[in-house]
Amino acid sequence: MKRLREKNREHDIAFLEGATGKKYGYLDFLIFGSFMLIMNTACDFFEKNKIPFAGYKTFRKISKIITFVEE
Repeated sequence: MKRLREKNREHDIAFLEGATGKKYGYLDFLIFGSFMLIMNTACDFFEKNKIPFAGYKTFRKISKIITFVEE
C-alpha cells in the first residue's frame, strides 16, 4: 500500500476479505485502476518478504493462476 499511496493510487484497489490457515492464506480484492502497478507492487512485496509461493486468480469462467513467486 505504501507504493500505491506514494503514487496517490490507494483507491485503485479494494480489499473485501481474506483468511489464513496453517500453511496458506488468501485475500479477495477488486482492482479499479492500474492493474500492472498493483500486480508489480504485490510481486515486490512477496519477494521482499521471502514469501515462498504467491499467485493471482481471476473469477472468470476460464482462467488459470498467475504465479508471482514459486520456490
